[in-house]
Amino acid sequence: MLSPKQYLIILIVADVVMIGVFIVVANVHVPLQPNLIRQFNPDAEGNLASWYASSELLTAALMIGVVAAVNEYKKLAPILLALILFALSADEAAQIHEELGLAISLVVTPKGIAIPETPSAHDWPYLFAPPALLLISAVMFWIKRNGFFERRTWARFVLGFAILFAGAVGAEIVEQYLNWEIWKYAWVGPAPTATLLEELVENFGNSLLIWASAYAIIEALPVYAATSKQSGSSGKGI
Repeated sequence: MLSPKQYLIILIVADVVMIGVFIVVANVHVPLQPNLIRQFNPDAEGNLASWYASSELLTAALMIGVVAAVNEYKKLAPILLALILFALSADEAAQIHEELGLAISLVVTPKGIAIPETPSAHDWPYLFAPPALLLISAVMFWIKRNGFFERRTWARFVLGFAILFAGAVGAEIVEQYLNWEIWKYAWVGPAPTATLLEELVENFGNSLLIWASAYAIIEALPVYAATSKQSGSSGKGI
């Protein structure tokens, strides 16, 4: 059986391969090149690249759901964490933050917040990132205070969320301040190089969250075994 560390290595390699395949098909003439570019373009939606990112978050959500299922006494913490991961997965797949952000910005900030005429001229990082970060921080603080996860596992989740938001929000905002007179030439096919780095960092964060979830399951299994044994000895089913 592979260890969580080995799974993490596989996931990181897969993250790099997804970006690498796009770079290859965008620069090397291959059969069905336009279709392959569209499917592997990490800067597009509704394709294989966006499905991959969403699936990583959904996998982490399902893994934490297992933790909630096998833990008889402390279910609220993993349920909240699983719901956050599921919401992030759904958001990635359905572009909720971009569509809703555009609608809100047209009403609340009609002149826009983001710097225009850049590939990342979106208002959603300013509208949704602060409340999302506050919510996740509050949940993670509550989990740490109640000692649901071991300290290292808790730190792994914090690292995963930090890397995810560094790519999804931090890099998105930084792109608005780049000198696009220079960067506009640094494109790979239809995607700017800066965006490729942004999506790669974001996927690294997703992989770290799966890695942390694997440790959470390992922690939960002894608890499940103990409660199962206790229920069996008392004549009660699980």
